[in-house]
Amino acid sequence: MRQQPDSDEQDVEYFLSLLADEFKDEHVKFNVIARSKKALRSGMVAKLNGTIFFSSIETLDIMIGRNVTFIKFKEHATDQPSYMDSPIEYTAINVMSLAFNNNGKISHIRRHHGL
Repeated sequence: MRQQPDSDEQDVEYFLSLLADEFKDEHVKFNVIARSKKALRSGMVAKLNGTIFFSSIETLDIMIGRNVTFIKFKEHATDQPSYMDSPIEYTAINVMSLAFNNNGKISHIRRHHGL
């Protein structure tokens, strides 16, 4: 789910293909919710204008249920969003839940940042 140094618009389209037509992408800490593939695509493509110097994701734990998966992971990255003058480096442990519809598409993503 994290942009990598060589990400492009094809990667964005592949990610969007995993989502149900009706979905919710929720960043709990920031109170941000996306419900439109068009809006999500626009935001993700805009992020491609930034620079990713380093990105590492380490999976710490996974719990799998019938129609939901919880992933706890450590994220370490150095990047420079296009709207910032200098790079930022951060490390965080995050939890993400993915709920799936009856067709196996992601219907709800909940991102809990920086535990």
